[in-house]
Amino acid sequence: MVELPRHYVATFDVGSSVMKGMLIDQTGAISNLYDIELHTYLNDQFVEQDPKEWWKAFLTITNNWFVCGIKPSQIAAITFSGHMQDLITLDENGVPLTNAILYSDNRAYNQAKTIQEKFPEITSLSGNPFDSTSPLAKWLWLKEHEPDVESQTKTLLFGPKDYLIFRLTGQKVVDPTNASTLSLMMLTENNWIVSVLKAFDLDSIKLPNIRQSDEIIGEISHTVSELTGFAEGTLIFCGFGDAGSTSLGAGVIQEHDQYIYLGTTGWVASATSLYNDYKPGHFQLKYFQEDLFLDIASSSNSGNVHSWAVQQFSQGDYRVFEKQIEQTEPGSNGLLFLPYLNGQRSPVPDPHATGAFIGLTKKTTTKHMCRAVLEGLCFSFKQLIDLKSPHPPHSQIFYMIGGGTKSASWCQVMADVCHIMIKVPENAQYLPALGAAASPFIKLGWESSYEAFAENILSKRKSITYYPNLAAQSIYEKSYEHFKKIYPAINHLVDVH
Repeated sequence: MVELPRHYVATFDVGSSVMKGMLIDQTGAISNLYDIELHTYLNDQFVEQDPKEWWKAFLTITNNWFVCGIKPSQIAAITFSGHMQDLITLDENGVPLTNAILYSDNRAYNQAKTIQEKFPEITSLSGNPFDSTSPLAKWLWLKEHEPDVESQTKTLLFGPKDYLIFRLTGQKVVDPTNASTLSLMMLTENNWIVSVLKAFDLDSIKLPNIRQSDEIIGEISHTVSELTGFAEGTLIFCGFGDAGSTSLGAGVIQEHDQYIYLGTTGWVASATSLYNDYKPGHFQLKYFQEDLFLDIASSSNSGNVHSWAVQQFSQGDYRVFEKQIEQTEPGSNGLLFLPYLNGQRSPVPDPHATGAFIGLTKKTTTKHMCRAVLEGLCFSFKQLIDLKSPHPPHSQIFYMIGGGTKSASWCQVMADVCHIMIKVPENAQYLPALGAAASPFIKLGWESSYEAFAENILSKRKSITYYPNLAAQSIYEKSYEHFKKIYPAINHLVDVH
């Protein structure tokens, strides 16, 4: 029997609510898509997931491929994308000691305050924001509140993809993009900030190795082959934290390329060769090339707020939600919505910020509230665009990707509010996984460079273009000026610290 040629890259994208798995062939065509829902455990400021569920979802997806006729020998490589800034504790046998503490968890408020008081230069050392969501603060929280768990921890990992890589290879790694967000790494040197760790008696030996996203971490062994179904020798790449893979999927290859991401959380990002001193509300992350950084202004509120609104005002039916917005005029009859349901990162670095409706009257309807939610989210993203560039962007075209782009209403309101032309690539919600496949494509010789990957794979995908509605512009300009005044006016009224 003639063995079928290997011609797929298997890509896994672990989001906050869903793990996506897909196969990508040498032409860039995506097939065998499987989504597995993930459970998030919420309790006050605690936000956790079970790493064992990630592994179970991974095995479920791969089993579906092989049951449906995909031959293990057809898969040349495995790569990953996943959310960042988690804290995952493993014992000496590599078994999780607790649930993973996710990036949006705010339990370490007091520890973050202590670290900032002792090391006010922490932001300049790491080049990035520091607050209670930082894994450094959460590590100190663990040491103070669960000392037995911390003492039994032999390895710390910082994202679900790194846990999956560990299960497949036994290697303990983190990619530079994710490592940039941890407040543990000196951004300009790719080294851990040992002085801070020593000051709080945190053992740096527990930290993983920083490995480039395009590195081959290992191969499928005989034992893992029997467990997963993958063929022995299948290559396993380090992959990217989601900010890196998303940026590549959006075609951000050269300096000044830019895009908007609407996922559970969201951001506005561009590539730059300049390393800047720390700016509040900005992340500067290592990218796929040593001389490139990702400059990101991020929001804690995006698809998570959209989903909340769909549940509250449309009984969980997204189609009903869309229809309600279509039946409502821009401006929501004067109703404004501050979307800070999950705290906020930028332009307001306040993990305890809260949301609000402003302008409720007896004429306010559910339809107005639906539209106001989307408008509030878009005003928030306009603030990010303005923060990154106080002048109109050089290019008025933004690519927009992520699960939120499935909402045509959201895309149109974003174009209207920000007064930009938005291009949404086909299957935009899967582009982070496609971006993660760029490195295997190059290492396997399927493409010659990242530029060739962008030209031959990314740019040929169909897209939908949303043009700004000039009639709505004056309405939104006035509403936007009012929106910017809401947080400063009300943030002192609610004490949730």
